[in-house]
Amino acid sequence: MLTIVAMLVLQSGSVGACQRIQKQRLSQLLAKIELSANDVDQREHSIFLGAYWDKTCMSDRRKMAAKNVSEIGKLLRIRVARPVVESMLFDVGNNLRSALPSLKQAYKDELKIDKEQLRRSYPLVPTTYQISSTSLRCLIRKASTNVVDAHLCRFLVTQTRQERG
Repeated sequence: MLTIVAMLVLQSGSVGACQRIQKQRLSQLLAKIELSANDVDQREHSIFLGAYWDKTCMSDRRKMAAKNVSEIGKLLRIRVARPVVESMLFDVGNNLRSALPSLKQAYKDELKIDKEQLRRSYPLVPTTYQISSTSLRCLIRKASTNVVDAHLCRFLVTQTRQERG
């Protein structure tokens, strides 16, 4: 359950001009997620990270340094942070390649999770529409070819449109 503060952060839209990315602030937000003791805290700190990212300039996101992209990508090992991290990485330009190892590992993990959920629910067939694994495939393709596949990226494109009005 999200705290009231986290819910307010989610509801507060970006107002006015974008902010430049402050690498120290970004590193602090990433560290808070990594150092959190449980899923609830990790999810909450992910929300704060996403809110910060949404207020930054798209030009900064596109030109993000490879080292920073790699750091962001490493958060993919934390399952509850994946939706925010996937959305963030979708905004990155050519340096998305530096997150490729993390993207591939997260994709393998998501496939295992999807398979296990299907096995446990038999004979029912639940679905998450494989949102995370599909989004990860989108990012892997984008990192490898620098092309956005409209079908694979449909969840990220929809999410991005909703966030930006």
